[in-house]
Amino acid sequence: MNTIRWLHLSDFHTGKDGYGQCQLFQYILNHIADREPPDFVFITGDIAQGGLKEQYTKFGEEFLLELVEKVGESNIFLVPGNHDVDWEEKEFASRDLIRQKSTKFFDTSSEGLSKRRKIRPGFAAYVDNEYFKLLPNTNDWLDSKAGCFTRIIDCKGTKLGILGLNTAWFSEDKFDKGQLTPGKAIVESGLGVIAEAEIKIVLGHHPLDWFHQEDEEPIRALFGKHQVIYLHGHLHKTGSRFEVGAGHPFLALRTGAAFRAREDDKWVNGLLWAELDSAAQRLLLEPRKWNKGNQEWALDGDAFPERYRESGTDRWVLPLPGALAAALSAQQTKSPSAPAKPPVKKFKAPPGWEIVDRAYLARLDTNPEEAVILSYFDGRQPNLGLALCPRIPRRAVVRQLAERIVAATGDGRPTVNMLLGAGGEGKSTAFLQTIEAVVQGDAAWRVLHRRGEAAELSPKLVDELPQDTGQHWLIASDDADQIAEDVYRIVTGLQSKGRGDVHFLLSARHTEWRDTNILQHRWEDLPGYHEEPLRGLDEEDAARIVAAWGEYQDKGLGKLAGSSPEDAVKELVAASRSETSQDEGAFLGALLRLRLGDEFKGHVKKLLDRLNGRKILPGNRNTLLDAFA
Repeated sequence: MNTIRWLHLSDFHTGKDGYGQCQLFQYILNHIADREPPDFVFITGDIAQGGLKEQYTKFGEEFLLELVEKVGESNIFLVPGNHDVDWEEKEFASRDLIRQKSTKFFDTSSEGLSKRRKIRPGFAAYVDNEYFKLLPNTNDWLDSKAGCFTRIIDCKGTKLGILGLNTAWFSEDKFDKGQLTPGKAIVESGLGVIAEAEIKIVLGHHPLDWFHQEDEEPIRALFGKHQVIYLHGHLHKTGSRFEVGAGHPFLALRTGAAFRAREDDKWVNGLLWAELDSAAQRLLLEPRKWNKGNQEWALDGDAFPERYRESGTDRWVLPLPGALAAALSAQQTKSPSAPAKPPVKKFKAPPGWEIVDRAYLARLDTNPEEAVILSYFDGRQPNLGLALCPRIPRRAVVRQLAERIVAATGDGRPTVNMLLGAGGEGKSTAFLQTIEAVVQGDAAWRVLHRRGEAAELSPKLVDELPQDTGQHWLIASDDADQIAEDVYRIVTGLQSKGRGDVHFLLSARHTEWRDTNILQHRWEDLPGYHEEPLRGLDEEDAARIVAAWGEYQDKGLGKLAGSSPEDAVKELVAASRSETSQDEGAFLGALLRLRLGDEFKGHVKKLLDRLNGRKILPGNRNTLLDAFA
């Protein structure tokens, strides 16, 4: 078998613990020496702990030089991570200011390079380090017009394309999640350079859900269209995920931290071997973690689903994105209008729950009166029928969530897809529309929808969900904070039972989700957990909303009635951004003020009058308005 082998390392954090790291450096080098040398070594960031010169010197002297001797300088590729940024050197170049003032920051031009050089001091120790300059594949590309590095290599009969990205351009503090980007223009240009390669490998440090929402979807689309293998780190835990961008699959692989802690600590250090078989369109993975007791790199059996393990070996086998695309294409040739097959085992939804399938959706009234739709524009809470009305716009997050959920069937494990935002952000509508998108997109999906606040979610209920061939279940709840502990307990149990046919779609207010008894780091360490923040509007979503308002002319557009569609979109985007926060109702308030103008105060008074007429309890003279006083 003429395969291409590589070793994926990440997150060394050199400078965190001098003695402990020196030991781990040697453990890794000895491990490489005991095996056949890899064709490539990919290092995906956080090489240093604080982006300091002395930390890179230590890494170079104690690890990189010997690694070069073992595998050759031209076969080592590395990219920076957030710990490779000296944050103090970027103090006066905030990402918010750059986004606001420098729209050409990521242009692959002289002007783009000039703007990026303003934050170069934060990467100076990484760029100027003498040891990295020994590697021809990492020679100061951060200071180039391309803003990335690209290589096409003929290796063992396969044309391999490699793209290295800096996902830490905007890293500046502990609140990086959802704020980062390698630059959409840079990614697009780099993928264009390696477009003719048979296999495309992209190196970055952060998972895609750490990217800013305006960049994440188009970058996913580019990764999907090019069917890339995206190698990253940052999470300090080995794992994989089949992702979807613009309807096309790609594969995300992450390795554990090369140094997370000393061997006496509870945390473990990890690395990932991979073997690419392009002829068979598959990738063989061998995850390893340091075992103190045996003083060896032992197999990490928890890294990937057991169903993908090659019988009798230490390897897991995943299809390459091209093979997965062919399988999905064959599946999509089935008639999309064919009704879902009834389950072999009879299952009845318990009180407070309902089963949503195509037949259920067909029975809904999705054509409400004009007054109902206008009241929705004014803040009315939607039910399923109203949310699915063709005249209610679908935001981009709906398609993105639905694609992620459907693609998860290839992972062989349950996933938790969490939609978060402040009150009044449109979460309930997006949540209900995602349910529809999943069911209508694939008849194999059925949704168990939690409607009642008292509805219980128990392991017994989930165990009773029929396991039919090709059938998938989506358990959906719009008040997920109420069942957070149940979900966490059930998901961990499903993983051990191998029930990759059950997935979760959850929605909650950001503050309420953070206040549950399940600590945030426990969710982040849970394989298959993903958060989708809903915050403000981009131009695409704003255009959909303005078009929906425009169908009702002055009644729908209100104050915007005299504006062109383009100007209305600009005003809506500006209003949403000026109000976007985690404060409850801020986003909805911005939209209402924009539509209602001077009538906004009157609209609020009507809402308060309704509260004044609602008694809290029978026999109690107080009303809901008193509760808000």
